[in-house]
Amino acid sequence: MKIFSDKKKLIQLLFGLAFVLLAANIITSKFSRNHYTSEEKARSSSYINLKLRSALTDYGIKDEWISRKKRTRSDDDSLLYKYKIEVPNDLPVVLLLDEIENSFESDSVIVSSKELKFGGPTILKIYSGDNLKLQAEFNYRDDIKREAGTVGLIITGAEQLNAENFAKLLKLPESFSILLLPSRKSVDLQGKIISAQKEVAVLISDETTNLDYKMKAGFSSDRIRNSIRAIISDFAQDSFFVIDDKSALYFSAGMKIIENELKKAKVKFFKSSQFKKLSDKNADGYLHSFDELVKTSKNKKIVLQLTSDKLYSVQQELKKFRRVGYKFLKASVVLE
Repeated sequence: MKIFSDKKKLIQLLFGLAFVLLAANIITSKFSRNHYTSEEKARSSSYINLKLRSALTDYGIKDEWISRKKRTRSDDDSLLYKYKIEVPNDLPVVLLLDEIENSFESDSVIVSSKELKFGGPTILKIYSGDNLKLQAEFNYRDDIKREAGTVGLIITGAEQLNAENFAKLLKLPESFSILLLPSRKSVDLQGKIISAQKEVAVLISDETTNLDYKMKAGFSSDRIRNSIRAIISDFAQDSFFVIDDKSALYFSAGMKIIENELKKAKVKFFKSSQFKKLSDKNADGYLHSFDELVKTSKNKKIVLQLTSDKLYSVQQELKKFRRVGYKFLKASVVLE
């Protein structure tokens, strides 16, 4: 009887152990399936390839910099696309990788990358449905460049903003110059502009109303000379000057005095006609005008003049152009 009882207990123990192992196997299998992208959400190799090529185009990577590599025997059977991609030195590969990864739904693919050597080749692998679908090797090259322009930005009307909006303008990450009409308020603003690592430009025209800085066609030579010297004294540090060459002052005898004083002070100055101005008809027209003018800077340099509110409206456009290699800088850097 005791032997029978022991056998019964052993059988119960074995059944219990089998149940535990079965349950553990189910849990493990479920966990393993969730660890990878599911077959239901798996993306095709052609879809993944299309997304990769689109991301490369968005960053100005030319077709001739992209080459297909031959598959080797050691490659996965699921691997249909294998690339070698050359990247200009001014474009960090990490930006490309980030763009590629963000172009996919988070649960449809797994993107992995590894830099084999600092500043050297980087290997990208894209999996979907637990299968390797695409692999790319990125390499920097010194002798290739993206065809893009250099654009200087000069902002007008900033002195009319209230303190809160002026501070908000200075917090924008863009590099740009702010064109100020000489006044006591502008004297106070220039320190804030320089502290924010922006650039001060001073407008020389007959619009100035401040008595210390006022200049008009017909003013005496001494009056003109005293006014321009006062402007140079209060604004010359870390600034450049812009002469309104459509004003009556520009065509007056006093302009020769102004230019001589600027040259003696070794101050940089330019004409306002050197700047491109945007169409201001409506929002869509303004963006179209911005796009067209920026494109004219391809392989050359231009300066765009726009108001502070329009600078906000073109933020997405700036990002789009910067992706493909356009540079947006302070105006004096472009004009030099």
